[in-house]
Order: sequence, then C-alpha cells, then structure tokens
Amino acid sequence: MSQAPADARQRASSGSPFEDLFGFSRAVREGNRILVAGTGPIEADGTTTPGGASEQAARCCELIVRAIE
Repeated sequence: MSQAPADARQRASSGSPFEDLFGFSRAVREGNRILVAGTGPIEADGTTTPGGASEQAARCCELIVRAIE
C-alpha cells in the first residue's frame, strides 16, 4: 500500500497538550478514510468523565464525532 504525501492528510486536533508532546492527532483523514485514535473519556477541563462505563463510552463517542465533523 502506498502512502499519500504528508500534505494530502488532514488532521483534526482535540486541543490536548499530549498531541504536540507525543505527535498524534485525534483524527487523520487520508482520501476517503478517517482514522481516529487516542480517545479517552476526558472532559474539557482535563478531568475524567464522571460515571461508569456507559457515561465514559458516550463521552468517547462525542469526542470521536466532533473529530470527524
């Protein structure tokens, strides 16, 4: 599989300070694919989403949808 040039990729940032530190993006679009990674149940203030697995999974899905949009 050949790789597209780096400038052909679109990156979505979540604003996390770890993105620059570790060199990742919340989502990367290359062609017709969007790859999402590094999504955890973290609130805007950096705290963990309160609640159990259901609430935390819902928060992860919110973050993923925002990155794709």
